[in-house]
Amino acid sequence: MKRIKSAFTFLCLLPVLLSASALTGCGAAGSGVNGQVIVYNWGEYIDPDVLASFEEETGIHVIYDECETNEIMYPKVEAGASAYDVVCPSDYMISKMIDNDLLAPLDFDKIPTNTTLEELSMNDISILRDPSHNNGDKIYLSEHYELFRCFPSLIVLQLRSDRIDSLDFVENLPLLQYLEITDNSVTSLKPLEALPNFQMVWCGKNTILEGVSENSQIQVSTEE
Repeated sequence: MKRIKSAFTFLCLLPVLLSASALTGCGAAGSGVNGQVIVYNWGEYIDPDVLASFEEETGIHVIYDECETNEIMYPKVEAGASAYDVVCPSDYMISKMIDNDLLAPLDFDKIPTNTTLEELSMNDISILRDPSHNNGDKIYLSEHYELFRCFPSLIVLQLRSDRIDSLDFVENLPLLQYLEITDNSVTSLKPLEALPNFQMVWCGKNTILEGVSENSQIQVSTEE
């Protein structure tokens, strides 16, 4: 039975594929197979215009099935009637799918570069380290700063509550102008000064030990 990418893949990767302004773009499992990707999601979660734009820009056809409840989704996925690449169940159903070997781990090495994405929101993101063992051991964005190399055209980036402890990754985001890092563990804002067009950072609930220079034009908000 084909194992499926879970909600994290859908939220963080498919919209990258879709070049949606909310999230990012890499390939789902079927994006290179027969020129299509098959998605099973809650109704009206993605604007049809976004899907149409994605198909036009990439030539990849999106088969988009909608469900009303987890209970309707699960038996259809389990039966394997449709070879879904991405599904988006809610929390308790994710655990059940993990227990029944219906989810595949996310391979960070297979995320391609997206040069069109300008806005990305990845707030409070984590995934299970091993989907075959629902033991609470998770992977956080702070373990994969190299991920941001895939999105060199980002202008706006939101990373709330992601256990971010350094901003050194912004060297891979030369066009970045706005960054939100509320509720993380960042101690230095200095890396932002190397960005030629950077304008504002929101950094409430961080322990900032090293701010920007006094003559810097960067605006800093510490509001939570």
